[in-house]
Amino acid sequence: MPIGKRELASYLLLYSSGREVISMDHAREILELILPRRAVRSVIRILAKSGFIGLNNKEIRIHKPEEAMGNYLSQYIKSRIERNAKSRHIPYRIEKVRDNIEKIYIDGVKCGEKINIGGRIEIICKTNTNE
Repeated sequence: MPIGKRELASYLLLYSSGREVISMDHAREILELILPRRAVRSVIRILAKSGFIGLNNKEIRIHKPEEAMGNYLSQYIKSRIERNAKSRHIPYRIEKVRDNIEKIYIDGVKCGEKINIGGRIEIICKTNTNE
């Protein structure tokens, strides 16, 4: 789900409240500073689906920016790696470790030892040392 300026501004406003968990009512009050009442519900839904916030019954958990961006961009990065590896005929495999955590093994590419993306995806590159 694409994130626009409206959603990013709303996330920044919630994050700037200085609290990790806030009530739904308090979040609505904060967001009504910049949004009409009708838009608040939609923005909260988009932020939750994109991984910027977590929803419980009557509470919102505001994720840290690094975690939020990792949640939002991890699937995009994974799909780009798959597409690029297929088009360049580079062998790779994806291994699901736990619920939302995956490891991507790529052969024949230099990228350092390991790259960890938001705690959700770990990229492991292996180069051929038979030179």
